[in-house]
Amino acid sequence: MLHIYNELAVRFYRHRVWLVATTAAAFLLLPAAFLTGSPTAFLFAGALVGPVIATSWGLLLSCVWFHPMLGYLYTWPLLGRAPNIVKVSIRWYFVVFLTLWFLFGILVWPMFAFWGAQSFGFSRAFGGNA
Repeated sequence: MLHIYNELAVRFYRHRVWLVATTAAAFLLLPAAFLTGSPTAFLFAGALVGPVIATSWGLLLSCVWFHPMLGYLYTWPLLGRAPNIVKVSIRWYFVVFLTLWFLFGILVWPMFAFWGAQSFGFSRAFGGNA
């Protein structure tokens, strides 16, 4: 799993600014949808924002942490002096965190958004009869 994040970091490292811009745009999408006054627009934006933020911010974290030559988990001086078992343990901790980040943001967030919409009576926006 660590090699996957290393490859992603190498691939997207030069696009860090775009990843930050995508995350910021997604954050701004939710208030913009709220200001439209349409519950349907707000609910769809709420379901869309989570995966977009999770993907763009997760890729940015991958770049910052796991780049083999520029990532903090490889170049941080304090970590460089630590025993190898400590380095490996810390990197795997970050791998588990980032994997859970992607899973929650991409899969769980939209499920909660649609479940919440139905719980609050907005199921007509999604083709329901409530």
